[in-house]
Amino acid sequence: MAMAVTPIPFIGKILPPKTQAELIKRQRLLDVLHRNFDRKVVAVSAPAGYGKTTIAASFAREVDLPLCWYTLDESDQQLDQFLTYLTHSIKRCFPKVGKRTLAALHNSMSISSQCNEIIGTLVSEVYENVTEYFIIVLDDVHAIEASAPVKAALDMFLTQAPDNCRIILLSRIPPSVASMSRMVINRQATRLTAKDLAFDDEEVSQLITAFGLESTPEVESMVRECEGWIAGMVLAILGGRAVTSPVLNNDPGGDQEWFNYVMSEVYEKLPVDTQDFLTRSSMLYELRPSHCNAVLGIDNADYILMSLADSLQLVSRLEGEDLYRYHNLFQGFLVNRLRKGEAEFLRLHRRAGLYFMEKGLCEASIHHLCKAMSFDEAAEAIQRAAVELYEAGQWTRLAGWIDKLPGANLDTRPVLLIHRTRAAVQMGEAGLAMQLSSQALDMLREGPDLLLAQTHVARATALRLQGFIDQCLLECDIAIDLIGSPSDRASRVTVAEAYQYRGTAYGQDGRFAEARTALEQALAFYQQDGDIYHIARVHGHLGIACRSLGDFGAAVAHYGQAQIGWQKLNNNSLLASTMNNLGNLYLKNGHLQLAEETISAAAAYAREAGATRVLSYILNSYGEVLAHLGQYQRALQYYQESLASAKAASEHRNIVEGTEGMALIYLALGQPKRSLLLIEEARSLAGTHSGPQITGHLLTSQGLIYHILGEHQQARELLEQSLRLLEDGSDNITLARCYFHLANVMWAKNVSGSDQLVKMVNKLLNSPGIEASLLSEARLCGPFVRHAANKKT
Repeated sequence: MAMAVTPIPFIGKILPPKTQAELIKRQRLLDVLHRNFDRKVVAVSAPAGYGKTTIAASFAREVDLPLCWYTLDESDQQLDQFLTYLTHSIKRCFPKVGKRTLAALHNSMSISSQCNEIIGTLVSEVYENVTEYFIIVLDDVHAIEASAPVKAALDMFLTQAPDNCRIILLSRIPPSVASMSRMVINRQATRLTAKDLAFDDEEVSQLITAFGLESTPEVESMVRECEGWIAGMVLAILGGRAVTSPVLNNDPGGDQEWFNYVMSEVYEKLPVDTQDFLTRSSMLYELRPSHCNAVLGIDNADYILMSLADSLQLVSRLEGEDLYRYHNLFQGFLVNRLRKGEAEFLRLHRRAGLYFMEKGLCEASIHHLCKAMSFDEAAEAIQRAAVELYEAGQWTRLAGWIDKLPGANLDTRPVLLIHRTRAAVQMGEAGLAMQLSSQALDMLREGPDLLLAQTHVARATALRLQGFIDQCLLECDIAIDLIGSPSDRASRVTVAEAYQYRGTAYGQDGRFAEARTALEQALAFYQQDGDIYHIARVHGHLGIACRSLGDFGAAVAHYGQAQIGWQKLNNNSLLASTMNNLGNLYLKNGHLQLAEETISAAAAYAREAGATRVLSYILNSYGEVLAHLGQYQRALQYYQESLASAKAASEHRNIVEGTEGMALIYLALGQPKRSLLLIEEARSLAGTHSGPQITGHLLTSQGLIYHILGEHQQARELLEQSLRLLEDGSDNITLARCYFHLANVMWAKNVSGSDQLVKMVNKLLNSPGIEASLLSEARLCGPFVRHAANKKT
């Protein structure tokens, strides 16, 4: 049976506890929360057993607002998982929220570098779809303390969350979120600690009465020794012995020796069959009656769990689901008891793992099989789900699963090593991918050829990431030779990938004719199996290659086929990117109206997909089109919006290009000094590590601005510096632009050589797209344009 890859495998993490009668109502604390309702964030930090979860749930129930809940654990230290569960916790209450955010997560090549963009998309969706006040409770925030990326993501969400959102953080230790102190000072946040949550004298008396006891000096003394720690007081009352407060001992985890002793007092008073159920079921990540029945071999788990939730404060039913949760300390106590019988502990985890594997629930299966140390079976479960997980873009999750396995298991499963290599490539870990692919090649020296070819293809992608084009091409050729004539789908896909990466490597090296040939070969193989995703992807690459070769008709056709594929797959992010490429193609051909319509549609798709990075490029393109149309004020607005999107997505190159675009707009608006400041800013942002094409383009723009300012010598020096960079391998459009402006400067100062440069520009004008690309800036150089036109042969 195929293993199902679900976006949130454990639904219980986003379900709040089911409301039930409280032992006592803590109106004092509820009043504190009401008084601070104008604060966006309330951070409640106290050791386990101080009633953090209860007071948050009680407050949400009292104010009667939509409640989004997310209980964190150590697995949420992975950034993709944190963002996915956070989104789904909000989506559970507001179904219209999350579509674009989840699409952005799915389509992200690097979640860590696009984290700000993804959070920005989530916040935007909340702004657009939620007008009422609502509450988000993040429980057990201490579980992510060791993950700097997740804490940074949480920090950004807290600061950017809309004004109608109230966030309650529950943690055993104060959350070390960077902006918390500033938010407290600015009255955007407040803190509650164990001292605030500790029972006062009146609440202690109410608690004693609630247990049906008389308030004798002995009972009061025993309870007060707990220093207001509710868990300790309840257990002291039940067990007849005081438990020391964790705050008193400065022990955030609590005094485990005493706590476990008193827990034993409670536990041992329960019926033997209930003790057995509690202990054996504690190893399950989620407590569903059906799961408990199957794994424990019983048929009455629903009755037992319902009875426990009604009678024992340490078991709660979750809202809206037939699902239960043990208090985390209680579950820890039970698991420790189960571990004492190691064989039973391992047996139950293995049984659970195989049960979930049979059900096709891969996450639960792998979790339990690893706990059972049944790593061979865990590897089998991972291998069943790996292809689907990889194709779904969940590379971090796939890598995390494989990394749970001991090295010895990977030594016998090179397929998993190949998947791990591919995941490393997609996550930008080229060095690790090289190391893993070398390990796989050592294992596969004797074949089989298909796995060996797949390893060479994975290695090729890692080499291309590092810029080693020749070595990448060699690895692709080896893979193609190993397969020969592919006879099945797996072989065809491997050969297709080899030709695809060969084509993209040629394109990266500027060898577009060879890129086109290789990509057409890849396309033929993908088409045999109707692989829509890769067919669309290769058509997109072919569009770029054909455009670079000047075959605009073929480029338009390929972009059109890519569009059809992305529409079938409902992938609006890649659809937007493809339409932007098509719009730029129309622009270079001088079809300005068609370019504007296409790029405008691309922007709408990018917004729908929450693809901030793609949107920033599209808005730049839109600004350029409007500049060609002479609509400078509108162009300026789009460049400014592009810069905001690029900064949100940390898209450095587009920040540079957007700043340059604004500089040229201000030049066209007759503000050359402001234009000069912006182009200097763009050059500073680009730094010294930008490639010759980007640097040359910026120097050309700066030279044009100095010329307009009358600084002709400075302009000439910059343009000649640009020309030295661009003459070696630049595209014709960028080169023609530099020739044109240098010729203009030399003509203006009556310097010899201008007419020769004009001839070079006129020669390049025969190449598609160049005349349209020069049109906008030519408006600034009217006399010279007329002179150059007379020189055209």
